[in-house]
Amino acid sequence: MPALSFGQTYDDAARFGMLIPQGTARSIGFGSALGSVGGDFSSLSVNPAGIGIYRKSEFSFSPSFHFGSDELSYFGTKTDQTSSAFNISNLSLVSVAAPRNRTSGWRSYGFGIGLNRVADFNRSYSYRGRNDSSAFSETFALDANQQLSTYGNLGDQSLGNLGYQSYLIDYDSLSNSYYPLADYRFGPLNQLKSVRERGGINELVLNAGGNYDEKIMVGATLGIPILRYRREMTFQETDATGAIPDFQEARFQQTLTTNGVGVNAKFGVIVKPSNLFRFGAAIHTPTWYSLRDREDISLFGNTEGSHQNVNVSLDTREFNYTIRTPWRAVVSATVFGGTWGFLSADYEYVDYASSKIVYNTQENQDVYGSGYFNVQQQLANDSLKANLQGASNFRIGIETHLDKLFIRAGLGFYGAAYKNTALFGNGITTLNAGLGYRGAKGFIDVGFMQSTYKTGEYAYQLPYGGATGTIAPTATGNAQRNNLVVTIGTKF
Repeated sequence: MPALSFGQTYDDAARFGMLIPQGTARSIGFGSALGSVGGDFSSLSVNPAGIGIYRKSEFSFSPSFHFGSDELSYFGTKTDQTSSAFNISNLSLVSVAAPRNRTSGWRSYGFGIGLNRVADFNRSYSYRGRNDSSAFSETFALDANQQLSTYGNLGDQSLGNLGYQSYLIDYDSLSNSYYPLADYRFGPLNQLKSVRERGGINELVLNAGGNYDEKIMVGATLGIPILRYRREMTFQETDATGAIPDFQEARFQQTLTTNGVGVNAKFGVIVKPSNLFRFGAAIHTPTWYSLRDREDISLFGNTEGSHQNVNVSLDTREFNYTIRTPWRAVVSATVFGGTWGFLSADYEYVDYASSKIVYNTQENQDVYGSGYFNVQQQLANDSLKANLQGASNFRIGIETHLDKLFIRAGLGFYGAAYKNTALFGNGITTLNAGLGYRGAKGFIDVGFMQSTYKTGEYAYQLPYGGATGTIAPTATGNAQRNNLVVTIGTKF
C-alpha cells in the first residue's frame, strides 16, 4: 500500500470555519454588528432579512488593504515579522421594487447578488531559537520506524524515505530501527521556521427578501463560498556549535494549496416593533466544502563527509475531501436614538467541535481501499472533537451623523475555537472605526478594523510512547491584523 500523509486536521476545520464578517467599509466601521441593522450588503451574510431595510437599489465596490504583524518567542528568542496584501472586500448589486398591488401589506421586495469577503488568511510569520532537547529530523526517523513496523519497508513516497534518501536518518541493524543524525545530545541545534500564508474566503451571495408593513423583514441567502488557501513553510535546523558528528544542516520545505467551493443557506427575520427598536434572528446551515489539496515537499540535507548538499523531493500529492463547518445562530438588537443614529449588538454561537472531515470519496476508496480511509477519517474527526469547542461571538457598534457625514465605531470578540487556550489564546478582539459621506445618489465610506489575539503553534510534534510522551516545542506570542476598506457606491 502506498504511503499517504493526511494534511487535513482540526486546524483546517477551525481555519475554514471561523468567519469574521468584512464586506463593506460601513459595516466594518461599526464592528459588523449587522444582524438587525440591515440595509447594507454585508448584512446579507449575517442576517438575510437585512434586504428588507433597503429603500433604493444600490451598487457598491470595496477594495481593501490588509497589513499585520506577528511577534513570536521560541526557546527565549523573540522574532517580529510583518505582512500585507490587497483584496476586494465587497462587490454587490441590490435591486428593490415595490409590489404592484398597493393594497398588499408588502412594502418592498429585494434581490441581491454579489461577493462578501468573510475570511482572510493572509499572514507571514517566522521564529527561531536554539533547541537542546529535540530535533526536527526526528520526525523522519519516527515515520520510517512506523513504516517499517507496519509494512516491513519504507514507502517510496513516505517522509521516512525522504529522510533516508537525504542521509539525515540512518538504519541500525542491531535494533532494527532508524535514527536521526541530528543528535541534540552532542550539542544544540539552531532552528528556524518561516511560514507565508495567502488566500481567503469570498462568499457569492444570492439573496431575496421583503418588507411586510414596515414591521417584519424576512430574507433568505444562498451562499457559495469560494475558498483559496496557500501555505509555504520552511523549517531549517543547523548544528549550532559544530559538535554534532555527521550533521551540518537540514532544510524541509512544504507548499500546500487548498482550493474549493462550498454551499450554505441562511434564513433570517428582523422585527421592528417601533421606530426605536429592531430585533433580529438568523440561522446559518453548515457549509459543505468540496476541497482539493495539492502538496509539494522537498528536503535538503548537508551531512559531514561524502553526503553534502543532497536534495530530495516527493511526488506532488493531490487529495480530494470534504469539510462540513458548524451551524451558526445569530440574535441581534438595535436601539435608534431619533435623528442621532443607532446602537447595535449581535450575539453569535458556533460549535466548532461539530465540524466534520470526510475522506471516503469513491475516488479515494478505489485507490487506497475503503477500510484504510475509514480509519483515517475516524482518527481525524476524533482529533477534531478532542481539540475544538463551541464559542460565543459578540459584536457591538454605533453610528451617528452630522448632516451627511457619518461617524462609526465598534468592537467585537470572537471566542476561541481551540480548547487549548494556553497555547492558542481565548479568542480575537476587534476594534473598529469609520467615516462616511452620503449624498442623494452616491456614497463613500472608509472603515478600519484592528484585530489582536494571542497566537501560538507547535513547531513539530514527536509522539514517543511510554514515559517519554509527546515532545512538542512551542512558539507563542501575539498577533495583530489591520484591515482598511474603502467603499464607493451609488443608489438608483
